This record gives sequence, structure tokens and C-alpha cells, in this order.
Amino acid sequence: FYATPNDHRDIVRFVYEETDCQVFEPYSRVNEELRFFANLQSFDAENPAEASHGRLYLALISPSVTPGPAIQKFNLNESAGGGFRYKIAQPGVISLRAGGIKDIDGSPLDWSDIDHWSEKGAWQRSSFPDAMLEAVNWKELERISLKVRHHVSHRLAVAKHRSRPILSDAYRQMRDGLRIWVGPGSQDIESGEIELK
Repeated sequence: FYATPNDHRDIVRFVYEETDCQVFEPYSRVNEELRFFANLQSFDAENPAEASHGRLYLALISPSVTPGPAIQKFNLNESAGGGFRYKIAQPGVISLRAGGIKDIDGSPLDWSDIDHWSEKGAWQRSSFPDAMLEAVNWKELERISLKVRHHVSHRLAVAKHRSRPILSDAYRQMRDGLRIWVGPGSQDIESGEIELK
């Protein structure tokens, strides 16, 4: 889906108000603790996008899905300046990755997504310990994820490009000239492929 920071905030508000998810950054800033955003006021005050080159990246962890958070410290390569970071290291986490403005082709808006490991995929391809995988309530994970994605697609979206929803502020900015990245290349609101809901 296509969304601006204002749209992302609407998604995060819904997560706080309508789910039991706790909101974390999945990777800490260099040489700092990993941040937990207790509520929308904390989220606004911390500006979590600042450490991700202007892009929002969040880990949503529901206590009804999995124990957590499981936080792991790792060292950075000395050739890159050294130091350390922390990361969320467990299955059963919903990721919200927000697209930003690309620095090519007139700076179009990249797409955002919400995803997580499936039970089958996690067992087949992840390196998590069996005990961690067994502790996940996979049905509840899918239920919460579907609830958030349904809200994005059916409540916050006002238009779409092919199958990708366009949220309200993104669409407003498209009317003011913002282009969206469709890979390869970009399109504007006059492309003929933007449909209002």
C-alpha cells in the first residue's frame, strides 16, 4: 500500500486502540537501547523514523501471540565504525515497513507493507529455536495481522493502484503532484491506473 507519515500514524493509532500489540523498533540506533513506544504520545515524541533514513520500521508484538520481546545484542563491523545495536529476535512479530520517498525519477513514494512469518514458512526457513516457534499462537497472529491489514485496505484507503491501496494523505499529495513508485518507474494521478474506491 501507499502511505505517507500521516497515514502511518493512523495505522499506529489503530494498533494502539484496537489490538493488544506492543510497539517496538526492530533495530536500535547505534550504541543505544532498543526503544519501546508505550502509546501514541510516546510514538510521536520519539519520532521512530529518524533512525531509518526517514522511513518507519516497527515491530508489533502481541502478548496473546508470543512471549517477548526477545532482544538480542550484536556488534557492528569495525570497518563500518564499530559499536553495537540491539534487535528483536523472535518469530510471531508483525512488521510494519513504511515506504519513503525514493531519490530517483522525481522522488516517487515507495510502497509500505505489513507482514510476518507464516507458521509453515517459519518452520521451514527460519533459524529460530523450536521452543520459540512452538510458543507462537499462529492463529492469533494471523487474526491480528488480518485485522490491521483489513483496516488499512478498507477503512484508511481511498483509492488504489492495481491491487495496492492508496491511503488518504498519500492520495491527497498525489493530487498535488506526488508520484508513486510502481517498479520500474513511477506514475502520477493522471496515469489512468489510479482508481477511487
